[in-house]
Amino acid sequence: MDFSQFQWTREPAAFEIGGGALKITTRPHTDLWQRTYYHFRNDNAPVFQMETEEQYFSFTVRTDFSGSHHRFDQCGVVLYLDSDNWLKGSVEYENERFQHLGSVVTNEGWSDWATTEIGAGVKSMWYRLSRRADDYRIECSEDGVTFRQMRICHLHQGGGRIRFGVYACSPEDSSFTAVFDHFSLGECQWQAHDGQQPDGPADSPAQTGGVPMRRSDREVTDFNAMVSIMERCDVCRLALNGGGYPYILPLNFGMTAENGRVTLYFHGAMEGAKYALMERDSRASFEMDCDHALIMDDVKKTCTMAYQSVIGRGHIEPVPEEEKYDALRVLMAHYHREEFPFGREVMPRTKVFKLVVESMTGKIRPKK
Repeated sequence: MDFSQFQWTREPAAFEIGGGALKITTRPHTDLWQRTYYHFRNDNAPVFQMETEEQYFSFTVRTDFSGSHHRFDQCGVVLYLDSDNWLKGSVEYENERFQHLGSVVTNEGWSDWATTEIGAGVKSMWYRLSRRADDYRIECSEDGVTFRQMRICHLHQGGGRIRFGVYACSPEDSSFTAVFDHFSLGECQWQAHDGQQPDGPADSPAQTGGVPMRRSDREVTDFNAMVSIMERCDVCRLALNGGGYPYILPLNFGMTAENGRVTLYFHGAMEGAKYALMERDSRASFEMDCDHALIMDDVKKTCTMAYQSVIGRGHIEPVPEEEKYDALRVLMAHYHREEFPFGREVMPRTKVFKLVVESMTGKIRPKK
């Protein structure tokens, strides 16, 4: 793997990179733990990670902890988002008779620990961390061939962009050098459970959890037809992960449709709750609709509504400063069919972000 993609969250006492291997020398009194049972919060272990938005992958690494000799000395695989949201898998030294092979999952500031005892003679362990959206699996192996499941878990903030890698620490008054090698990143080795939707963006049924649209005669799947509907809409409703409930915003928007891919552009003030939510979880859904008309049937005594709509999902990301002007032009063009010469002086106090659409579907209830 390319170690230039990795960054330290905190640096250790010393480290060395070379020949495809990483050596970490720990500082005393370093650890990762939040609240549960022990009633303390430790968040100072060195973490070496890379970043990705890839939703399905497996990361494998071998650890050598021959130097561990003091209670709780540990090293292993980690996915660290922030002090309150992370997971790790490792072997922790206990004494001359046994060690703890285990994993810790921390959600919203509370840690748990699942563990089993292994012999003190074990001095090397492979780990494989697999991701399926915001669900994760940790496996271990003594030979790098046969892996055994340690943990399946969910991270509440583990969707969208994440960071993962390795760590080592010494919670008590000790220090040791851990060695990591055989780094690899590839296709997800954690297969989908029977009945689960396939990986990645999908066509229409994915929008309703795999259930086909009830009125398939009204479904729109043609890309150009969906783009045509979107071009006639003037408001996009954007839904973000607000924690306990979705956080929905009605927004003006602009759009591009190139090579079968739609990108939606939005703008707003420089500050707001939505930006914190986007940073925490970049996944988003959207809905827009147009061509509304009330349909009355005096004979049947019924009333319904004609409409055209598109729903979809994707990932939100900020628009870089150097692209902001062009993005605002796209947004303005959606409402002003001719070039509108807006003043550049508004740009420093305007934030622009975009949704790269990964899947969408349309629906039409025609007028009679």
